[in-house]
Amino acid sequence: MIEGKLIKENLEKSKTIAMVGVSSVKNEISTNIKRRPSTIVMKYMQEFGYKVIPINPFSSGEKVNGEIILAELSDIKIPID
Repeated sequence: MIEGKLIKENLEKSKTIAMVGVSSVKNEISTNIKRRPSTIVMKYMQEFGYKVIPINPFSSGEKVNGEIILAELSDIKIPID
């Protein structure tokens, strides 16, 4: 449980997180995006005050939950809290 405690402590201190694997809709019914686990978790984190930076090289440049998807972690240009 040390890992769980460490994750909890980091999430309590940080209000900006990168989330790898968030994806947008591609050739699918647009309502499917709301049921994807990645977008559900992203929205949940946003509702609790986190700024979530979505990362996915296959959806780079698209928007999900009000945020533009970046291709790589190295594309983040803002300081992480």
